[in-house]
Amino acid sequence: MRPEPVSYDDLLVESAVLAFVIGERPGGVTIPELSRLLNAERGEDGEDDAVERAVRELVRARLLRCAGGLLLPQRPLTSLPTVSAEK
Repeated sequence: MRPEPVSYDDLLVESAVLAFVIGERPGGVTIPELSRLLNAERGEDGEDDAVERAVRELVRARLLRCAGGLLLPQRPLTSLPTVSAEK
């Protein structure tokens, strides 16, 4: 649960983090590496790191987990079918 209101931008970043971890790095990624990759894609410098906030929320929601320094999807998420935006 979230104690404060969530911005639309934060929800977009959470979605991007979850999609990246499940789709691109299901075997794990470090939080600093994830932050660098996604901030570079977004053209951000990481000063006010929305990626790190998103990771905290997704771990709190039990969609991602940290193990041995790696950020990993929870096991049930790795069995979801991949959805393509192409038609």
